[in-house]
Amino acid sequence: VLFSLARPWCFYRSSTASSLSARGYLNTLAASTTGLVPTIDSACCPQQTIDHVYISSALGAQFTRATVHTSEGFRSDDPSDWVHSDHLPVCVDLWTDARL
Repeated sequence: VLFSLARPWCFYRSSTASSLSARGYLNTLAASTTGLVPTIDSACCPQQTIDHVYISSALGAQFTRATVHTSEGFRSDDPSDWVHSDHLPVCVDLWTDARL
């Protein structure tokens, strides 16, 4: 089971986040080597960490990393540049046995 949640930064400390954690769901960004990083970070908007991806304990053992992509087309310091969204993409890598 995978939950992807876009909420204000305070969501990370909210009752919903606590409830998911208490049920064994893993906040992949918080567990990654980079930790929580802004997922809104372009010239047009103030930095905010509002996108979280939670995975079930069954997938937790397969969790490899979570990253926020800041490459060209997703983020810009120039407010006149076009970007795909005001949110940066969050990608979660899960290891799987190729023999399955």
